[in-house]
Amino acid sequence: MHEDKRAQGYRSDDTKHAASEPEDSTPDDMLIGIREQPTREMVAELEELESKVEALITRCEELQRMNSALTQQLAKERESRAGLLEVQTEARKRVDQLVQRLRDLEAQST
Repeated sequence: MHEDKRAQGYRSDDTKHAASEPEDSTPDDMLIGIREQPTREMVAELEELESKVEALITRCEELQRMNSALTQQLAKERESRAGLLEVQTEARKRVDQLVQRLRDLEAQST
């Protein structure tokens, strides 16, 4: 009778579940290993994963700090560039004025 219930979509604990359960689902008898105490290998693997996650978090924080510093540096460099372009524009105007004065002086002397 127990097998008849499973065929009808019942679990061993008599609760109904979807009869069209995917084939890759975990049967109750496979869950027994999960309920047991973790093995040394499992603990070691979890500790290794924890260490890797911590390293990734540390690296991510480091990259965020670097990104912030580079963003600030870029903003300063852009301000500096804008100032230099202003100075260049002003110098160009002065040179153009001097050239024009020289042309005027040359035109007056001929």
